[in-house]
Amino acid sequence: MTKTSRKPKVARATEPNAGIRSKLQKRLVSLCKQFDKMVIDDIFLHLASQNSLAQDWSLSDPKTIRDKQRLKEISSAVLAAWRRDNAAFRADIEGYVDRNIASWTSKATTAARKLAVWVARTIAADVTASQRSAYIAAGLSPDIFKERWTVPVLRQHISQSAAQALPDLIKWSTELITRMALRDVERLQNLISEGLQKGQSVTEIRHFLSVTDGFSADRARNVAIDQTNKITQGIARANDSELGVTQGVWIHVSGQYTSRETHKAMHGKRFDLNRGLFDSEAGRYTFPSLEPFCRCTYRPVIPMDALGIKRND
Repeated sequence: MTKTSRKPKVARATEPNAGIRSKLQKRLVSLCKQFDKMVIDDIFLHLASQNSLAQDWSLSDPKTIRDKQRLKEISSAVLAAWRRDNAAFRADIEGYVDRNIASWTSKATTAARKLAVWVARTIAADVTASQRSAYIAAGLSPDIFKERWTVPVLRQHISQSAAQALPDLIKWSTELITRMALRDVERLQNLISEGLQKGQSVTEIRHFLSVTDGFSADRARNVAIDQTNKITQGIARANDSELGVTQGVWIHVSGQYTSRETHKAMHGKRFDLNRGLFDSEAGRYTFPSLEPFCRCTYRPVIPMDALGIKRND
């Protein structure tokens, strides 16, 4: 009688934390709104005074009588300049944007990196806690984590491999958030010119810009989903490598509106965590959550013999 191979012992999959994703979404919206306000303030102050006035953040939300009076003065000066020569005025806006885009990019990058550090470290701690719980439930001794996951992050200890992966994850996240913020500069520039052409005041244009957000809640949600998924899976694979886990079982998770047919076909397939599975649609080997907005995950295959764990089956 031929002996049948036993099914691999697996731990449960590590899922992205919905609470962290929600907080990231809100912080992305806040960051981009603050960036928009900075750019708008800079442009209007330049138009009104050709840089003779110092930057005044109170113009974003004037409360005193003097602040409100300054906005009226700026509005009158801007409209007068526009009426004198709107072609030259538009060119002046474009030139000012070109001269200041590097400075704005630097400021956006600083804010983006701060957010990226927060989300990467928060997810790393959350993922590690989830993995530890899953492995203990599958039969691993808690002592093994003290030996192999040794780098402190928040209230957890992650693996050395995960700690080494964090800088690249933070860099990727920072670059993505920065690009998202900068995408709105051209939109703001055009809307300011269009508002002036219609004879709108600075106050009216500012109000219009505040209710026509370029970085919408939907965009923030999509970015938050993609970032939390990718960071979650990246940390999980890095932690697994320190435990000697080399294989996983692909778990397909449907998207909100659609799913990749190739990823549906991957569901339940065993794969090498260092190589991934070949995705014919992408034309390469891939991992869960690597492709844009992929929500797939995996169940780690526990190396029972290597970890000294006895099977009951």
